[in-house]
Amino acid sequence: MTDDTADALDGLLAALDLTETGPDTFVGPGDIPNDYGIFGGHLLGQGVAAACRTAPAGRSIHSFHAYFVSGGPAVGDIEYRVERIRDGGTFAHREVRALRGERELFRLTASFQADEEGLEWQAPPLHQGELAGPEGLAELGELLAGCDAPVFDEYWTNRPRAVQLRYAHAPWAAAGPAEDDGIRVWWRTARPVGDDPHLHRAIAAFVADESISDNVLTPHGLTWTGEHLMVVSLDHAMWFHRPFRVDDWLLFVQRPLVTSGARGLALGQLHDAEGRLVATCTQEVLVRTGPAGG
Repeated sequence: MTDDTADALDGLLAALDLTETGPDTFVGPGDIPNDYGIFGGHLLGQGVAAACRTAPAGRSIHSFHAYFVSGGPAVGDIEYRVERIRDGGTFAHREVRALRGERELFRLTASFQADEEGLEWQAPPLHQGELAGPEGLAELGELLAGCDAPVFDEYWTNRPRAVQLRYAHAPWAAAGPAEDDGIRVWWRTARPVGDDPHLHRAIAAFVADESISDNVLTPHGLTWTGEHLMVVSLDHAMWFHRPFRVDDWLLFVQRPLVTSGARGLALGQLHDAEGRLVATCTQEVLVRTGPAGG
């Protein structure tokens, strides 16, 4: 683990360790210096963390649905206000609003469930056939350094990341995108992060925004450096199916579903090293091309 990765992971853990400032009200740092504004994963991770801080004992978050309401600079604290919608016998529901002053940036609804035994089954994975394991793949920085043309700008290429990312399929991977134009990436934190299941799911929400929006560009042969290209996350939903650890290798299998009406939708499935489906997510993004969208 490099010093940059260690510092980035420390920063992520600090960002998810929200400060309680009042009843069901929390504040988290929003400082990730860049030229674009707040990273969507930052809001997702902190929003999940805020909801989890108010969850009844013995209940785990099993799903959330979030909307990116408005953008903002990546400086200054963000306030998270949680509303306790309902605490039932098995399920509990929360709504989280992220604000700067009175300007709403983000809204998330989450559902929690007590542990239950039930039917066990999962659909065949999207990555049928041989797929390289993480040990045989290069780190993201090494991949990007070997690309003939820039995939991202200097900031996104060189920014320290809190997790190790090893791409089996992507426009910037040696093998290119998968046959379905999707992205396949192994990831994990570079050191253990403790046993709090809420923290593992908040980190997974943060990482889920790392490359899922890229999937709507791959069928069109585009990357983020395309001229006059505008890509903005609109919403994100995630379901957690089974317990998992983010400090063990996880395979994030992604693919585009549709682009239409200046929007694109992508699907992501998170598997553990044994192939169990542990989480599923979808994200819709605004995609504009041409000078009017620049």
